[in-house]
Amino acid sequence: MSCHHERRRIEMSNKWMAVIGAVVALLVGGAIGWTIGANTGGDHMMDGDSMAMMDGVSETRHGMMAMDQEEFLAMMVAHHQMAVDMAEAEVQAGSAPKVKALARRVITAQQAEITQMSSWYRALYGEDVPEYDADDHGMAAMMGMAGMTAEAVSGAANPAQAFLRMMIPHHAGAIMMADMVLNGTPNADVKKLAETIIADQSAEIAEMQEMRTAS
Repeated sequence: MSCHHERRRIEMSNKWMAVIGAVVALLVGGAIGWTIGANTGGDHMMDGDSMAMMDGVSETRHGMMAMDQEEFLAMMVAHHQMAVDMAEAEVQAGSAPKVKALARRVITAQQAEITQMSSWYRALYGEDVPEYDADDHGMAAMMGMAGMTAEAVSGAANPAQAFLRMMIPHHAGAIMMADMVLNGTPNADVKKLAETIIADQSAEIAEMQEMRTAS
């Protein structure tokens, strides 16, 4: 690995940790309370409406640092792939029709965005998006935070509830990163994508909160 790539890996890992810390602070601070049992499907989320959740996300976003477009594209590709993996697990293992429909929408939208971001990254930087694995401490922390993995969804007693429980804060992390790049890039296409992510995933958080409340 080149010195440039190693530097960028460390910088992006540090940004992952900043986003993780913000999401954890949001959760612990009371916008969402949760616990996850390892592969048992046991969970608890404090009662609260979607507006409280989004207020917490909005307040946390104001204090976030800027992110340049190289970091954003690389990190969001990896973040989207995590969401696709969890959504595919829900489609395979879940039994709630509305949650399956949402999971399929997540797969379709985020796979398309992965393709677009990967294309931009190659055009801008002359190489493929760097791959992240479990040995990368930033990605490992993000993937390990509250067990946000496909296996945690498919192995849960209630895959639909596990998917909703994990995808809500996962979306919150994407919203924070998208907000960070709005102040870190002059690229109109990247800004437009970031705004789309914020709008779409904010709406999906509200939808998932309603699904959890109804179940």
